[in-house]
Amino acid sequence: MSECLLQAIDLTVGYPLRKRGAPAARVILERVNAELRPGELVCLAGPNGAGKSTLLRALCGLQAPLGGRVLLLGQDLRRLSAGAIARHLSLVLTERVDVGNLTVFDLALLGRHPFTNWLGQAAPEDESIAWESLRAAGVDHLAQRSLRELSDGERQKALLARALAQQPRILLLDEPTAFLDLPHRIQMLHLLRRLAQAAPRRAVALSTHDLDLALRVADVIWLLPGDGLLHIGAPEDLVLSGAFDAAFSRHDVRFEPAAGVFQQQTPRLLRASVIGHGLRAVWTQRALERLGFDVRADAPIQVELLHKHGQTRWRLSANHHQSEHDSIYDLCKQLDQLFDLHVLKHP
Repeated sequence: MSECLLQAIDLTVGYPLRKRGAPAARVILERVNAELRPGELVCLAGPNGAGKSTLLRALCGLQAPLGGRVLLLGQDLRRLSAGAIARHLSLVLTERVDVGNLTVFDLALLGRHPFTNWLGQAAPEDESIAWESLRAAGVDHLAQRSLRELSDGERQKALLARALAQQPRILLLDEPTAFLDLPHRIQMLHLLRRLAQAAPRRAVALSTHDLDLALRVADVIWLLPGDGLLHIGAPEDLVLSGAFDAAFSRHDVRFEPAAGVFQQQTPRLLRASVIGHGLRAVWTQRALERLGFDVRADAPIQVELLHKHGQTRWRLSANHHQSEHDSIYDLCKQLDQLFDLHVLKHP
C-alpha cells in the first residue's frame, strides 16, 4: 500500500453563521474520511452546491474545518505554517486574477516563492525548476509571452506550471477545465493523469463537472451527492452501485449505465428500425432517438441505408410513404413533416 499524502479524518466543513437565532454553522459536508495517495488521479464530482470547492479549500488549509482534522504527510494541517504547507501542496483555483504584465515564465517562477530567500530572490536552481515545470505543463514555448495574450487553455496550463514549480507531492485543482473547450478539457485531464503517475508520483485531486471525462480518466471518484455525505470508489464501482445515478439523475434526466452517459427521458411514442451497419447506421439510430423514436427491429417505420457508387442515401418507408434522402438532416425533416414530432414531444 502506497503512503498516504493527505488524509481527512472525520472532517466536517461549512460556514459559521453569525445571525441571531440561526444555527452556529451551515454544514456542507459531515464526517468525511478520505485519503490521497501518490500516483492516483482523484475527481470530485457532484451537483452544484454539493461542496466540491469547499472541501478542496479545507483540504489545503484555506478554510478552517468545523470539525475533524486534515493531515499533511501525517502532520495536522492547522499546526503548519503557510510556507510549510506550500512546500508539499499546491492549489490551482478557478478564479481569474489580474496578473499585470507577467510573462508565463515569471508566473512559473512565482511558484518557487516558498523556497526562495527572505528577499524573495530566485536562485539559478529555481529558474531551472521553473523551466522544468513549463515543459511538464507543455507551455515552455510560451515562456516569454504575456499572460494577457494567452487563450484560456494556454492560461490554465501556465497556472498549472506555476503550481508544478512548487514541486508538490499533492496537487489540488478547482475546476481546471471550466473555461476550456472539449479537446482542451480532454487534453488537460490526461495531462494531469500523466503528472500523477510520472516520477516523482503525486496525488492529484480536482473538482469537475465533466462527468463523462471523470468516468473515463479518474482512478478514484469522490462523489458528493449533495446530502452532506461522501462516496468514494473507482468510477466503475460507483456506477454499478447506483450511486452515480442517484447523485445526478432528475425526474426527466437519467444516467444510462450501459452507455455511461446522461440522457433526457422523453416519451417514445413511435417505433422505427434502422436497416444497415457501420458508423452511419449508429448515428442514424442516434438521430431517431433524439427525435423521440423507440428504435427496435421490425418496427413499422423503417430507415434503410443504401450504398451506391461510394455514396450513402437513406430510404424512409412509413405508412405507404417512401422517399430517399441525401443526409440525416433531410431524413429528420421528412419524419417531422410526416408525424409532427414537435407536437408529439410537447403536447
